[in-house]
Amino acid sequence: MKKFDELTMKNELTEWLVRRQELGGLNGRPHKDQDTCYSFWVGATLKSLDALDFISNEKSIDFTLRCQHDKMGGICKHGGTYPDPLHSFMSISGLSLMKYEGLNEIYAPLGLTKRCLEMK
Repeated sequence: MKKFDELTMKNELTEWLVRRQELGGLNGRPHKDQDTCYSFWVGATLKSLDALDFISNEKSIDFTLRCQHDKMGGICKHGGTYPDPLHSFMSISGLSLMKYEGLNEIYAPLGLTKRCLEMK
């Protein structure tokens, strides 16, 4: 935690993370499907590197919103699947990172809202 300044390959990591955005959504590895949870995993890492602006938040938000299940609620990992708590939580966290209206701001390193961290 808070070791990004010591990272010797910071630019290479940032570039690799930015390339995880394909067609709007994000993936975890090259040649893998887009998955809504990576809006948090990749997004939080980019935020921690002060590089979140290098991806299109608008495209990521659009991908995530298209993965909402219209009958069951929740958010699916990608189209054609069922929602689950992990992908719903990670997707909402990713939407918060990208400043989606109506969501509390999230503290990227811990995946908690800043409001939660301020509670004493």
